[in-house]
Amino acid sequence: MSASLLTPHSSLMNASALLVANYVLMVSSMHPSFLALNDEQVRALNATPFDGVAVDVIGPYDGSPLPGEGALLKHCEHVRGVSTKAIWPRVYGNRTIELSPKIKALNASRVPAYFETIQGMDICDTAGALGDFYRLCHASLRMARTLGAPGIVFDMEVYNHADGYRVQWIAERQRKTAAEVIARLKAIGARVADITGEEFPGAILWSLFTTLNRPNEHREPSGNYYTAPAYVFLGLLERAVEKRIPLRLVSGGEWGGYCYKSVEAMRERFATRNAGFQPWLAKYPDHLALGATITVWGDARNNRGWVLKDATPDTPWRTTRDFEPLLAEMFRTYRYVWFYVPSVTDYKPLDAAGSREINRQIAEMLGRTRQGAR
Repeated sequence: MSASLLTPHSSLMNASALLVANYVLMVSSMHPSFLALNDEQVRALNATPFDGVAVDVIGPYDGSPLPGEGALLKHCEHVRGVSTKAIWPRVYGNRTIELSPKIKALNASRVPAYFETIQGMDICDTAGALGDFYRLCHASLRMARTLGAPGIVFDMEVYNHADGYRVQWIAERQRKTAAEVIARLKAIGARVADITGEEFPGAILWSLFTTLNRPNEHREPSGNYYTAPAYVFLGLLERAVEKRIPLRLVSGGEWGGYCYKSVEAMRERFATRNAGFQPWLAKYPDHLALGATITVWGDARNNRGWVLKDATPDTPWRTTRDFEPLLAEMFRTYRYVWFYVPSVTDYKPLDAAGSREINRQIAEMLGRTRQGAR
C-alpha cells in the first residue's frame, strides 16, 4: 500500500487528513463491477499512475439483486492483497430513478423490471429502491474500510431519465408538492450522513458534482430550484454538522465539463465556479471541498463521440504530454482531481500493455505538476 493512501487499520480516522497534497482518482465507465474484478484487471489498474480507482459495487442500470455483503467483503480482502491502489467503491443513486422510454429502447438496463414500479424517484421507498440504496451505502463504506480506501464515490448522476434532475417532475410523478419532495431529498442526504457516521465517520464522499453553485438550475411554474441531487447533498451537509460527523463531501466539478479549450478558459471556469461555491464553503468549511475533473487521451485523432464534439478536432491538446499546463493549473487550484476515462478515447487502462505509454506520460506529468503545486 502506497504511503499516500490510508495505512492499514486507520479507516476510522479522518480520511482527508491522510491524503497526499493533491489526490488523483480515476473514474471510468469501462471497469467491471467489483465482484467481477479479476487479478489481471487489478494488476492493470496497479500500472496506472493514480492514487485511487473507482469501481462499481453494482452498475447504475443493473436491477439485479444486490450482491451479498459477505461476498463483497471477502473479495475486498482478496483485492487488497493484489492491489497497490486505493479501490473506491462507487455507489449510484440512479437505481432509485424511473426508467425512461429512451433508456428502455436502448436496452441499457439489466433487469429493467426492477425500475417499473418507481414513479419519478423512489423518495419514500415505495418501490424498495431507496432501501436498496441505503444498503449499498452501508456496504460500500464497509468495503472502503476493508480496502483501506479514503472513502467512496457517491454518484448521484441521473442516467435513467433526463427529467430526474427536476424537483417539479419528481413531485408530479410522486403526487407531492415541490416542498415535500425537497424535504424528502434532504432526508435522504441526512440518512446517508448517518450511515457514514455508523460505518466510516471520517470518510470522503467524492461526488462527481453537487450543483450547489446553481440555485436556479430549473425554472418551473412553481418556482426556481436546484437540481434534485443538490438537495440530497444539502441534507447530508446539514446532518454532518448537526451530528458532528467528520465526513467530507467533495464536489467534483463534472457539470463544468471534462475538456478545456485553453489554460485561460480553465482558469475562468474555475474562478466562476469557486465564486458560486463560496457561501457553501464558508458555511461548511470542515465538510465540503471542491475537486476538478479532466479527460485526457494519447492521440486526439483517435477521439470519438462526445469527446470529439466537446474537444473539437482543432484542440491544442493533441497528445498526452500536451495536458501538462492544464494539470498544473488544476493542482494549483484544487486538492482533489479526478480523471474521467470514457470509452471514446484511446486510453484503455485495463489494457496494461496498450496503455503503458499513456500511463508513463501521465505519471511523469503528475510528478512534475504536483511538485510544482506544493
